[in-house]
Amino acid sequence: EQHCRMVGGHLVSIMTPEEQDFINNNYKEYQWTGLNDKTIEGDFRWSDGNPLLYENWYRGQPDSYFLSGEDCVVMVWHDAGRWSDVPCNYHLAYTCKKGTSSCGPPPKVRNASAFGRIRQRYETDAIVRYYCAQGFQQRQNPLVKCLPGGKWEEPQILCIPGMNSSLISPPISNP
Repeated sequence: EQHCRMVGGHLVSIMTPEEQDFINNNYKEYQWTGLNDKTIEGDFRWSDGNPLLYENWYRGQPDSYFLSGEDCVVMVWHDAGRWSDVPCNYHLAYTCKKGTSSCGPPPKVRNASAFGRIRQRYETDAIVRYYCAQGFQQRQNPLVKCLPGGKWEEPQILCIPGMNSSLISPPISNP
């Protein structure tokens, strides 16, 4: 972690199965991840502050086997990159990750909703489109973008009361 911080990053945080596969397929060796439970035993956190949304533990892990503390997490490359908790003093390879590569859920907008199912994580450059609630008219750009650094653009959409709604629903017919 110390070396990664010196170059402006952190030990790798693995947020998706795709990131897991990329690291495991490109670096065929045991290596450190940024996941650890140094602060509170059993409460694993990424060193870069990202939320723990994806897990790939080896069966029976984490187990804190050594009483002296298995507070750091290693990726076992020959076992599909599954994770094991181990003591932090092993000399292993590592990958640094620079910058936050994702945003959390998009910002809430008064009288508007985002199209589609809201996810907990969006890749950098992802775009979310909003629509105004029934009875409100859209003003301004309805799009927001996930920026590098893990922050969303400030939403510009305004939903003002009006006769026409930007959401068209089919007419209801009586049977």
